[in-house]
Order: sequence, then C-alpha cells, then structure tokens
Amino acid sequence: MLIHSPDLEKALSKYISDNRGKEENLNLRILRAYKIVFLLYYYAQALAKTEGDLQKLTIARMHFWHKALESVLESRSLEDGEVAAYLGQRDSLRSEEEKKRQKEFAKS
Repeated sequence: MLIHSPDLEKALSKYISDNRGKEENLNLRILRAYKIVFLLYYYAQALAKTEGDLQKLTIARMHFWHKALESVLESRSLEDGEVAAYLGQRDSLRSEEEKKRQKEFAKS
C-alpha cells in the first residue's frame, strides 16, 4: 500500500488508530513490519545475483524498505518526498524488460 495506494495506507492506519484498540493498531504495525522484513530478506538474497543497474535498483529497494521499516517501528510516516524519490530512482534503473513485466503484472 505504501507505494501503490498511499492514500489507502494512510486512511487504514488512521481508521485503526481512531476506531480500534491499541492491540489492533499494534497488530497492523506488526503485520506491516513482517511484510517489509520479508521484502528486505528477498532483496538481500537476490543482491549477490545482480549486477549493473539491477544491482543499483536492488540496493535502492533495500534502502527504501529499510526506511519504511524504521517508520513503521517508530509509528510515524515516511518523510514527504521519500516515496516519490524512491519511485523516480526505481523507474530510472528499471530495464525495458522489467517495465514491460511490471505492466503485465499490474494488469492481472
């Protein structure tokens, strides 16, 4: 949600915070942290198999998701512009093949 639906991510976090107990708010944060750690693990494992722009992209992904994990653990939002900066960097490093694959993935 953080990348593809930031408004929904903020609305869900606000709803849980305003209308549910502390336990459900904590559960959401734990779920988000788990997902981010899974992504970090995946990219860390993939890093050794990459080179060139794909390696730069993998490192950029790891840096971004690390910042996202810190924000979740500290119960705060990412700073303004961090998502946009990452998306710009990500898009500039993606190969044409990767861009095509992502478009096909988004259709399904």
